[in-house]
Amino acid sequence: SGVVFDPIVIASINRIHDILRKTFVSFGAVEIDPPLLLPGPSHSQNKGGKSSTLLSSAGQLVHLPENLTIPFARFIAQHEVCDLKRFQINGKV
Repeated sequence: SGVVFDPIVIASINRIHDILRKTFVSFGAVEIDPPLLLPGPSHSQNKGGKSSTLLSSAGQLVHLPENLTIPFARFIAQHEVCDLKRFQINGKV
């Protein structure tokens, strides 16, 4: 049987997400969705980790690592962040 999406449950989940977002923001946190894909050769494969290699819409090889620490660290370095309170709420994972 398939998953049933009850509108009342979905509305409740959305309300909870809104409350959490407002609470985190009131404490100075920002919501960040760091990139999941890494360009070029897989960093996690070089360290014995697992990753999936994909072809981007531009025809470049990209990697989806099992451990998302590397993409987050890359995001922090590229945006020169030195102090961060962050949160991420989504239903994609």
